[in-house]
Amino acid sequence: MKKNLRYEIVPQMKVYDQIGYKWLPFIMFTQSPNFRSKIVNTDDKGFRFNSKNQINDKTIFNLEEKDKNILIIGGSFVFGAGSTSDENTISGYLSNSDVNCLNLGGNAHIGFQELISIFSNINHIKNLKKIIIVSGINDFYLSNQFNINYPDLFYFNSDFILNMNRMRISNRKKILKFLINIIYPNVLNDENIANLNKDNLIQFLTSTNFRQTFKEQKFLHLTLEEKLERNFKIYQILGTHFNCEVNFCLQPALIWSKQMCKEEELLFNHSNIYLKNRRGYSKTLFTKENYEYFTKLLKNLSKKYDVKYLDINAYFNNCLVKDDWVFVDSVHCNDKGYKLVSEIFK
Repeated sequence: MKKNLRYEIVPQMKVYDQIGYKWLPFIMFTQSPNFRSKIVNTDDKGFRFNSKNQINDKTIFNLEEKDKNILIIGGSFVFGAGSTSDENTISGYLSNSDVNCLNLGGNAHIGFQELISIFSNINHIKNLKKIIIVSGINDFYLSNQFNINYPDLFYFNSDFILNMNRMRISNRKKILKFLINIIYPNVLNDENIANLNKDNLIQFLTSTNFRQTFKEQKFLHLTLEEKLERNFKIYQILGTHFNCEVNFCLQPALIWSKQMCKEEELLFNHSNIYLKNRRGYSKTLFTKENYEYFTKLLKNLSKKYDVKYLDINAYFNNCLVKDDWVFVDSVHCNDKGYKLVSEIFK
């Protein structure tokens, strides 16, 4: 199979792969600001515009002439990865002469990062008639692959911790860690070695209990249910603050949504071969049992916190047939798919 097959079938993905990331306080990372191309354009905060007419603006928050606005948050699906233009994203399809849809989608963002994007720009958000959250897949994936510790787990988390810890460890402590781990294997790591010093070294070497405290210096473990309930409580608070309707939509996954057409099967198999470390989990993660568990959890939380719930997977199952091509990979759509999603909210 050709290695560049993905770009042959969906050439716009080459641009999405070039956008890159910028590191930010609190939100951790987002896509590059002021990115320009025929396919994707971002403002000075990395948020995506929804039309060609906006590109001359510095920000998507140019709302003074709009009476009604829609706010949409999510990960790369909301950002519109796979679409051929800014206009062909969900926010692009929802925007018109009367309504502007603010796209706060962030590539690879989890639910908590999506909320931080709102908090960071709350002074610029006004006249909302609806908040739309299209999310869930990234949180679901991370919770099934890694332990989640307080306050949450995000993509590149291990890179962040590794490099932050390395910055504060001297060469002397690196040598000390190596030597001590020969005697007491797997007790010290790059994170807890920083807390070992001349005042507690003797106690560390002579006390089993004290060494155990070093080994167990970890934050509280969070379950998927706990972190999602926190997020839904905040959705409810935002709805009250903006006095608007709040919708939570489970992002679609190809395996949960439809039978694969020829193009989708080619792209799915290609991603499993050449992007195995990132996407090879699809068949084991997106099982019927996991789907039923996850949708039930989201339905219950939505009901509890007065949030309108929609499962886009079920929506696709009802309105699509096998030959309909709407996915460019396991979790992102093409123009047809995003247009179909946008029609839910009109």
